[in-house]
Amino acid sequence: MQRFFTAAFAAIFMVFAWQEGNATRPSFVPIDANWRIDRHDDTPSSLSGRWEEVGRYDNGSWGQGQCKAPGYGCHLNDWCTWWYVYAPNPPAGYTPVEWGTSSFPAGYNTSTGLYFY
Repeated sequence: MQRFFTAAFAAIFMVFAWQEGNATRPSFVPIDANWRIDRHDDTPSSLSGRWEEVGRYDNGSWGQGQCKAPGYGCHLNDWCTWWYVYAPNPPAGYTPVEWGTSSFPAGYNTSTGLYFY
């Protein structure tokens, strides 16, 4: 009986952890897509904004959003690219800083210049 409760607790914990990791994902990034955040190198780290969708391309196989003012969830002018199979390389002046498939950063710290989870 104890094994059952341990297994049930572990399963419930995993579901909540998965939901929490996806709670901060911008609505334009599909749950099952890969994603990458490209930092705009010339924007001071003290500036922040909110994610806003820019577009979807190739019949919805990839898309992008940009961090725009006002807000506190991302580094201003950064790009977020999502994809299923292929993603374009970041343009000149942008450096990939975060990427993944599951947990999306919970926010951006203007003091450290880093995304946090």
